[in-house]
Amino acid sequence: MVNPFLYHVKCFWIRSRHWEYWPMWLVYAPVFFYYAYLALKARSFFFFQAANPGIENGGMFFESKWRIFQSLPPGSFPTTIFVSQTTSVPDIMERMHHAQLNYPVVAKPDRGERGWAVEILHNNRDLVAYRKKVPVDILIQSYVDYPVELSIFYVRLPHEKSGKITSLTGKKLLTVTGDGQSSLLTLLLKNQRAYLQYKRLVAKQMLPFDSIPALNKEVLLVPQGNHALGAEFIDLTSHISPALNKVF
Repeated sequence: MVNPFLYHVKCFWIRSRHWEYWPMWLVYAPVFFYYAYLALKARSFFFFQAANPGIENGGMFFESKWRIFQSLPPGSFPTTIFVSQTTSVPDIMERMHHAQLNYPVVAKPDRGERGWAVEILHNNRDLVAYRKKVPVDILIQSYVDYPVELSIFYVRLPHEKSGKITSLTGKKLLTVTGDGQSSLLTLLLKNQRAYLQYKRLVAKQMLPFDSIPALNKEVLLVPQGNHALGAEFIDLTSHISPALNKVF
């Protein structure tokens, strides 16, 4: 076990040396002044909504994921059901059955940020526990186990027939690599990104920490691609091409 005091000290040291872990207000402080200038120029604090008129708040904050899915063509996103906060667990199970949603599934708040309350549910027991813990409108989706996850930013001005991709970001899920000698827990504690997730991973008790991964074997610690849960975001703008633009 890790000494609680030393754990918090090391977490503070890791976060202080890597800006990606700094508070959002500090990271975005320089942008605020430019935002204030643009707001005065446009005479609106919410001028940015014009960039994404099809999404609540321009997609800046607290938008409904379900409303976004409804604007997309069927088949372009995982099988999804919307569950209001008043829906009982038996009704959720029945709706999952009709939608052919089989475990494992992903549950997430319809309105939420930075991976808050995003969980993978493996059975009805998980569903009951999740419903008690997250009593808000949620989405339940089929779990897509693809090896690559990307965030793509596409821009098209109103007068243009086609736009362009301006940003391409890859998401590397939180993993550790075995050396054939160290336990999974030891590997976790040696990895700074994984170390920050230590308390949460131990509390869930879903990993065989005493096991010794084989040499060069990559072990997935967190299956969600959220930065708050340890995922690493990688700049892949060099992969933007005319062919990729054409897809969008």
